[in-house]
Amino acid sequence: MPDTSNPQSRPRIVVLCGSTRYWDALTEANLYETAAGHIVLAPGCNMKQPHPLWATTAQADRLKAMLDALHLQKIDLADEVLVVNPGGYIGESTRREIAYARSLGKPLRYTHPADHGTPATEPGTVQPAWWPQVMATVARMRRFSADLLTHTAPAFDGQTLRLEVTDPTFKEAWSASGAQTALEAALQHHGIQAAIEITDTTPE
Repeated sequence: MPDTSNPQSRPRIVVLCGSTRYWDALTEANLYETAAGHIVLAPGCNMKQPHPLWATTAQADRLKAMLDALHLQKIDLADEVLVVNPGGYIGESTRREIAYARSLGKPLRYTHPADHGTPATEPGTVQPAWWPQVMATVARMRRFSADLLTHTAPAFDGQTLRLEVTDPTFKEAWSASGAQTALEAALQHHGIQAAIEITDTTPE
């Protein structure tokens, strides 16, 4: 039997990221990647179609949160990420997944032309070059903290690392999770001296 624990002796693992509004395109990408001899990890639930598992708002909210976390774990397992983005469309959830994949140094491919800058940050934000390495270190220390950081737009002015957020519940989750301590430790690990500031830009 082949040694599947050795990445050099098993097929390449590709994870698909993209909006389930393009479910047919995700299915087609899965087909082509499988035919190319790759192991494919893909979204397993199309919540844009009715189903008893997410028939109520409460059911849908719980499942959506679980699926979001599950897909980040699929990215952990993958050797590379294929972004399925017909017409160049990349939604908010996919942007977060791209940012997370980049923080881990995962190679990215796109099915259609896309902005290959920093799609997870707001226009005008200057993301420091060392941010992906810091994110990867945080992920190794405390997974949930890294998940929280994918919801931020980081900017560094040489002294202060500002994390812009648009979720009014973020600060509470940040305080409760110990994310501040993990981020401070990661910055210290990489020899970066920076004060951390959370800026809530949620529209009034």
